[in-house]
Amino acid sequence: MARIDFAHGRITTTAVPALRSGGPVSFLVGPDRVVIRPLEAVPGYVVPDGKPANRDDREFATGEWRCPARTRRRCG
Repeated sequence: MARIDFAHGRITTTAVPALRSGGPVSFLVGPDRVVIRPLEAVPGYVVPDGKPANRDDREFATGEWRCPARTRRRCG
């Protein structure tokens, strides 16, 4: 994964293990981390700023579609 900071002229790279999926992924960028999630039911990775990638085994690591709300129900 690469982070390009145009304002400061920096490029930072972080090694991320290969995903166990060849399908589509979501790439979510937050203020202090990036989440890389395959849409299939395989684990993704969380990459905190300045730290190595960590396997994402939490509830949302299953690849299932979820509704964006505080509910725990599945979409569809």
